[in-house]
Amino acid sequence: MAAMQLHAILETVADRVEMHKNIGNQRENWNTLLLNSTNMMILTAATMAGVTATSHGVSVLGLKLGSILLFSAATATLVIMNKIQPSQLVEEQRKATKLFKQLGSQVQTLITVGSPSKEDVKDVMAKILVIDKAYPLALLGGVMLEKFPESLEHAVWWPRNESQKENINRKVEMGNGWTKELEMEMREIVEGIKRKDSEDYERLGNKALKINKVLATSGTLLTGIAALASLSWGLPISDLGQQ
Repeated sequence: MAAMQLHAILETVADRVEMHKNIGNQRENWNTLLLNSTNMMILTAATMAGVTATSHGVSVLGLKLGSILLFSAATATLVIMNKIQPSQLVEEQRKATKLFKQLGSQVQTLITVGSPSKEDVKDVMAKILVIDKAYPLALLGGVMLEKFPESLEHAVWWPRNESQKENINRKVEMGNGWTKELEMEMREIVEGIKRKDSEDYERLGNKALKINKVLATSGTLLTGIAALASLSWGLPISDLGQQ
């Protein structure tokens, strides 16, 4: 019965892999489209603003209005992109695809060479639910992952595999070359390595998070300022003084 359930779960995992892969490709296309559209709007608006500023005595009202609208549209697009972060969504789908592929390989190995039990089925189901929760598909609302958290923290979300822990303890008790002292020593070494890597990861991650916040804020702010500045481009200096 456990083997039959794992076969059904394996089909579900394969569906999850295909779904996250397709959605990742779709969101990568969104990211490319939004990025190219924003760059072209900014470039076109800047060209129109330059022509407006250098055209003295010529009616360039259409160019002026066009530059204002394009800068405003670019600002709105950047606000949306900063909210949903399409590039980060693509990376989330890639990670989810990778984790589901790993889980599928584990299930396949368990079916082939192992003797699956009810605990194995429950463990695999728990991992599927955890991956679904860690990498949601929603773009907006409370389900979406926070793109600009206050600080970078470790994600402790993978369920503990009690059956593997029991198997390891059983092997240690049976005497396979390991001793309690050697196990404690290796555990201390692993914990020391994890602490050092965790500190470096948090330090570099927080720096990257701050840089991302600054770039996201400055891009939107600069395009907004450009839209406001377009209102005064092409006007005589006397008119600017009166305003």
